[in-house]
Amino acid sequence: MVKPLVVAAVAAAIGLGAASTSADPLACSLAGYTATPGLAAAVAGETLAVTWEGARGQELRMRFGIESGTPTIRDLAIRRKGGAWATLASNVTPEFRVVSGMRRMSNQQMQPLRALGVEITPAVVDAERWEAFWDAPLDIPGIAPGARPGGNPPPDLPRSAAEIHRATATYNATGCDVKTNGARLEISFPGLQLGVFSGRLQYTIYKGTGLVKQEAVAKTEERAVAYKYDAGLKGLSIDKTSRAAWRDTANVWQEYQFGGNKNENDVPLSASNRLLALSGTSFSFLFPQN
Repeated sequence: MVKPLVVAAVAAAIGLGAASTSADPLACSLAGYTATPGLAAAVAGETLAVTWEGARGQELRMRFGIESGTPTIRDLAIRRKGGAWATLASNVTPEFRVVSGMRRMSNQQMQPLRALGVEITPAVVDAERWEAFWDAPLDIPGIAPGARPGGNPPPDLPRSAAEIHRATATYNATGCDVKTNGARLEISFPGLQLGVFSGRLQYTIYKGTGLVKQEAVAKTEERAVAYKYDAGLKGLSIDKTSRAAWRDTANVWQEYQFGGNKNENDVPLSASNRLLALSGTSFSFLFPQN
């Protein structure tokens, strides 16, 4: 079963940055690419350059390379038509983190089936485990009977720590593949490994917008996998001018100014519509959250 992991970013402002000077050789197939006005791709030496028409008379450019097997955005730039390119971000890399466990079927689901004379076979469990409301695949050791409303935990607790897998994506890309899909351009890098998942990293460019979708398209041979993930970009220059803004779950605007004490651990953020805006001296992005 394919398990897509997705994050998207929208380029929204102009700034300055620097480009990389060293990279691995890039072998990129353009067999699936068709040249289209306002949406172009070209390979030159160690770099794949993609340019496209954005919104409101803007043009955008992304240049990709591979650094020690890791797909790297050499630069993301924007300009008014006919103007000079201004860099939004440079030398940034994709980051995906995942934690996975195993889905279980609860007693609450089994009871009505047994009342109807349905035999609880492995096939029934495999089909129904995805509908469990009180399952918590990432909790160790699990819950005791009656610990949650309804008192209907899965019957095969406690959960083992060996079931839980945590990982950060690693990459072993040696090339890429460019494919035209209508008014979109898809750039894929094979060699992604993300815990129990393996597959490819993919960027999708949308003509007529500043939207770039970054996703890990991966699958696993493990059974009944439940997972949670974080995804984004690593390497953006955060300084005292950088800030984050979002609407909270009460739909009130909140803002965070960087430059204070560093958080050593991840900080949960609850945002209305799962949308976070991040800006700094040289960049401005919107991050829809999945």
